[in-house]
Amino acid sequence: MRRSTDRRPRHCGDPQSQWPACAIKQALPACDIQAEGLGEGVVLLGNVSNPIESQTAFDIAARLVDDPKKVVNSINVHGRDQVMLK
Repeated sequence: MRRSTDRRPRHCGDPQSQWPACAIKQALPACDIQAEGLGEGVVLLGNVSNPIESQTAFDIAARLVDDPKKVVNSINVHGRDQVMLK
């Protein structure tokens, strides 16, 4: 039975290491993001089209592991770069 403080998504299985990946996939279904366990933390891998998607995945993982310092964001952001010319 889930406790009220359990932050994992309802449809995720029991292994705690899969919670961040499952939550991220639920929030960003079109993104190619994997979450791998690393000790007590998580490493985010994959590709997204903009920095907002990368930050959203980071925020979700940080909430699930209770500490942003335990999340390593190695997500590649693809898309057009904007450059300001003078």
